[in-house]
Amino acid sequence: MILTSCQIDTVIDVAVEADGSGTVTVTTRLDAEAAAKVPDLDQSLLVEDLKAAGWRMVGPDRLPDGGWEVSAAKRFTEASRLGSVLAEVAGRDGPFRDFRLDRSHSFAKTSYRLEGTVDLSGGIEAFGDPELRQALGGNMFGRPLAELELAAGKPLDQAVRFTVRTHLPGGGTDEWEPKLGAAPTAIEASSANRAPTAWLFGFTALLALAGFVVTVLLIARYNRIRRPPAYVHRPGGNRRPWDD
Repeated sequence: MILTSCQIDTVIDVAVEADGSGTVTVTTRLDAEAAAKVPDLDQSLLVEDLKAAGWRMVGPDRLPDGGWEVSAAKRFTEASRLGSVLAEVAGRDGPFRDFRLDRSHSFAKTSYRLEGTVDLSGGIEAFGDPELRQALGGNMFGRPLAELELAAGKPLDQAVRFTVRTHLPGGGTDEWEPKLGAAPTAIEASSANRAPTAWLFGFTALLALAGFVVTVLLIARYNRIRRPPAYVHRPGGNRRPWDD
């Protein structure tokens, strides 16, 4: 076990849709060495509470290299709900803090801004709480961290890696890699989604207005040209100068 080197990678993916809704997906992958230590993960992983809370589970599935992959996804129906969904990943006092998604409008453009903090400065224990520590006899994972590192074959900040990805409408993919025991990582992403049809509608409306104004001016000019000259009618005279 000491000669092998385990690797566990977790990706937290936030995909935002145009209306401000979206999906948070957490995917964890164990390499073959780590999977060998939990060969029955597909039988022993308890996910009923996650399903009851609205998370959609996929896996654990065996990978071609002998590892495991498991993911959980949950939708948020509006921008203001992103923070609460991310808080469910590791608890309200966990490492995903102060996440918010703002969505604003201007003519033919919708702007998005996502920000928050991933604080892994407390190490792997950031993913637990006092009740869990007490239930496991004082150690967050049921054994001292030194034993976990011995089992992993390397320091935990190297064996356990995290990636945060965001996808905003009208923008690309932004990615951060916060590290265990390191300073908090600020997550900031923004984008703008323009609506070409709105610009086209506005341009067409301006053309129509300009055409209307030009038409009115041409009609007014035509009427001035065709208007008979002014005259003063005298009793007994011709009613109109051109009636001679």
